[in-house]
Amino acid sequence: MRASHFLSINICMDKTKLPKLELEKQLNNFHETLKNTIIPSLHHDNIFGPHPEGLSLYNLKKKICVLLTPKNASTSLVLSTMFYSIKPDWMFCNFLKQPTLEIDKFVVICRDPANRFLSATNMFLTNGAPMRKTFVLNNKIFTEDCHFTPQVEFIRRVPRDKTDFFYFKNSVLNDISDFYDVEMREIGHHNKTRKLVTSVDEDFIKTLYAEDYELINSVKFVNKP
Repeated sequence: MRASHFLSINICMDKTKLPKLELEKQLNNFHETLKNTIIPSLHHDNIFGPHPEGLSLYNLKKKICVLLTPKNASTSLVLSTMFYSIKPDWMFCNFLKQPTLEIDKFVVICRDPANRFLSATNMFLTNGAPMRKTFVLNNKIFTEDCHFTPQVEFIRRVPRDKTDFFYFKNSVLNDISDFYDVEMREIGHHNKTRKLVTSVDEDFIKTLYAEDYELINSVKFVNKP
């Protein structure tokens, strides 16, 4: 497959050895490039806030396409493959926009909706980022924010018969890395937030995110008995 401008933007150096200030500078530059250049270039026909449907990481050697779903280890996935990685094996892609990609397997991470909702809520309460319009009406959630968008919305056009599902947990990156024998250099936790809110009405979350629960209960997870 011919290399594209979506190819990994890391420079194949061990960033763990950088001085703290230099590491922070490179991280900031990376996030700015991602936000202002890479992700906008991968917009297709459906966008959840700034997050385009189909946004993924593609491994050039194994031909696997890892879907990036907000609050489902997406930040860790991006940093471990595109920033900290010392091998140029990964690229950003949008499989909906790039139909000629040779994809042997799609990889989808699912997360307990209540846990995901709490994580998103605490993120906005503690890091100062503005939350896009979100409200609940008649037992339905309406949101322009990708972090509260149901997980199923990001994978509606992913072929189930070509998909491996992984359940979100602390070891999920290692689970994926070991299963496919690919490099994912998880270094620290860059998206950790203080837990100001620790509980939620789970019965109500099951109503708001009924399709997510149906998905989780209907698939077999590679990393869960």
